[in-house]
Amino acid sequence: MIIHGRSSCHPRETHARGRARLPPLPRTPRPRHTDPEGCNLGDFIAYQRALNAGTVRDRTGQTRTLLPERRAALDELGMLWTAATAGRPPTDAEIAALRALPHQRGNPPASALLALVDAGVEQKALAQALGTTTTSSLSQRLKRARENPSDAGPFASCLATARTYHEHHSHLKPSEASDDADARTLSSWLTRQRRARRDGNLSDQQIAALDELGMEWDPRAARWQQALQTARRYHATHGHIRPPAGTVTDGTDLTVWLSRQRTAHRRGTLAPDRIAALDELGIDWTPGRGMADVRTERAG
Repeated sequence: MIIHGRSSCHPRETHARGRARLPPLPRTPRPRHTDPEGCNLGDFIAYQRALNAGTVRDRTGQTRTLLPERRAALDELGMLWTAATAGRPPTDAEIAALRALPHQRGNPPASALLALVDAGVEQKALAQALGTTTTSSLSQRLKRARENPSDAGPFASCLATARTYHEHHSHLKPSEASDDADARTLSSWLTRQRRARRDGNLSDQQIAALDELGMEWDPRAARWQQALQTARRYHATHGHIRPPAGTVTDGTDLTVWLSRQRTAHRRGTLAPDRIAALDELGIDWTPGRGMADVRTERAG
């Protein structure tokens, strides 16, 4: 529809012989958000879309257009230039195709779900048809998928880089502080894959491919286990785990590490399985206490 109008806020034209409202822009119902100056946000957005589409003409019949700087300003705010339309339910064929894909945590890959939503499928209807997620959870997955896209092409390329790194170093632990830019890039990519797996955005095949290279999905837990192995080797050599201050073995300062475990134990944040592992080595949870305290406990 060609619209005649002129306004910075909405398509109304003031004529010399009175005020006349021109036919309204074609639009779906929208909330009546009005600013203190009386400008309706819904009308303003609809008018900017019409200007951008070239469907507004002035009184002489000339097409009014949206200035590039104004479009750029609206783009910075995330302007959607096509008005949203009501979503449709997914077809049986679309649901069957989703269920045939490799699943992660009982759900199809987020990229496949995102493709359906972008094709016009309503999120609520999609969640109901799947029966394995809520609308809220689906919405969060789609949001994360948009913010951190990971399609098969980039994954395959980066996986090849990871394999090459593994061939040269016999591990997949590139450092973020490495002098090698490629190693830093690979480290960042691996961090994103851990987040993608946690969010359910990696397929079982992608997980298996990284597992083959010895991927550490929880680096903190892996570092703890490495320190525990160091403590076990120290115990095997010395018969105890009471190393003097500054004892560094295999890159781990055992004195500092054991102190941190005692602190976590005292605060109640040390996992039971970790407590049990350290108890097996005879850890002294309260090394600073005097013998008088110990004798008092024993006498009681």
